[in-house]
Amino acid sequence: MKRAVNTLLKAIDEINLVEHGVLLLAATNHPQLLDYAAWRRFDKVLNFPLPDQETRKRILDKILEPINANVDTATLAKMTDGYSGSDLRLVIREAVLNALLENRKGLCQQDLLNSIDDFRQRISDYKRSIEA
Repeated sequence: MKRAVNTLLKAIDEINLVEHGVLLLAATNHPQLLDYAAWRRFDKVLNFPLPDQETRKRILDKILEPINANVDTATLAKMTDGYSGSDLRLVIREAVLNALLENRKGLCQQDLLNSIDDFRQRISDYKRSIEA
């Protein structure tokens, strides 16, 4: 991994981005893991915080729009503090897959509550495995 990072940093240094009209854009979900040498190569850092409750509700409404779902997205938004848009999409996807496996065409509140519980358990297991 260290070798790959060094190769990337060297390539960034060797390219005259301005002269070639190149905009280098990078993203990470783990900025604390990014080496200082990499941070130095970026002129501008934009932070995108996790969505607040109202934004999570809008995200849930948008994702669930094409789905036959009888759910209270305001309640779900309250329960999902700290979730990203991607996390919400995964929760809904799991709920939909579980409903399909049970031969149901729509979603109910309990489907999403179960999916949120499963997601929390997986995150908890993942954090424990990293800390071990």
